[in-house]
Amino acid sequence: MTRRTTLTIAMALGLALGGVGTARAASATSGEAISTIREIDPNERVVVLADGMHLLATDPAVLAALHEGEIVRVEYTQDAGHYFIDRIEQVSMQPGNDNTFDASPPSTTTGAYDSTQEPQAP
Repeated sequence: MTRRTTLTIAMALGLALGGVGTARAASATSGEAISTIREIDPNERVVVLADGMHLLATDPAVLAALHEGEIVRVEYTQDAGHYFIDRIEQVSMQPGNDNTFDASPPSTTTGAYDSTQEPQAP
């Protein structure tokens, strides 16, 4: 049985049991990641992030707005060793934008190695 057939059967079974979200809720865990999209496979409905994480899109329309090389914030559910996309959005890297992700600490006028800074007690 191909991977696609297995996934289709699993999704149909989940829908028959009361919905995809309900079927996965019993044993699923959730998480969030911010990463760059390394690869998109629309046939398999898979998004691969820069760290190698493979995420499955239950709705193929989600993939239409995504592009390789984009930085995204993804909320996912992990169940039975698979990661399912719950929500995915582009993270803007424009200065001054509300969605800016900045991993650097704020700059100061005096630094730890500036000779004009007063020593601090331990």
